[in-house]
Amino acid sequence: MTRSLILAAHGEFLRAWQLAPGGVAMVAAAVLSGVALGLFGATMLWRKPRTTERWQRALWVTILTCAGLATMVWLGGWAVAVNASLRSR
Repeated sequence: MTRSLILAAHGEFLRAWQLAPGGVAMVAAAVLSGVALGLFGATMLWRKPRTTERWQRALWVTILTCAGLATMVWLGGWAVAVNASLRSR
């Protein structure tokens, strides 16, 4: 998983996906969460305080969705690897 994260962070997505799909998903989730956080910060500068609660909820939903999807991809990749290992016996 660590090698997959490093490869994905360096832009080698195909090699990272072949090692562990969760690494690519984690990097994608981190980038999407960072973009969502940046957009939230930018809107805080010019939005009314009343609307920030809605943006905060949207930010949390985005971050939790990204984390959940990355975890599902990681567990799916792990299950495929375990299945392939068991079939090779």
